[in-house]
Amino acid sequence: MRKQPPADLDIQLAWSYLDTRGQEKELYGLLTSVNLRGDLTPGERDDVPKIWSTWSLRRSQQALDAAGDQRAIAILEAAAQALPQDNKIRAGLAGMFLRTGDKRRALLVYEKWGMWMPKWTITSAQLVPQ
Repeated sequence: MRKQPPADLDIQLAWSYLDTRGQEKELYGLLTSVNLRGDLTPGERDDVPKIWSTWSLRRSQQALDAAGDQRAIAILEAAAQALPQDNKIRAGLAGMFLRTGDKRRALLVYEKWGMWMPKWTITSAQLVPQ
């Protein structure tokens, strides 16, 4: 029976995979298994969503550069579901919607985030005060 490496080494390896091109499959597998561990310290437990978040934002930017807006948005939407309290993901998703001209969906992200300003309305071209 193979002994599991210490959790801190798995976290360090995940950060290393994040910074190494071509390690996406390994990073995904490692993060999935680390997330199931019961021996993580509070700091290590906090690192796992930070790594997911950073990776998601990078993948979204790569998708935007290579494949366009829709793939980038799909990555950020999935990340927002997996990490609903992550402000960087929320900001990235709202920003992506604004970049593509979809103000309505950007406002929905802000509303869900608790940043909605009800005194504003949406017109086809801009936000205007009521």
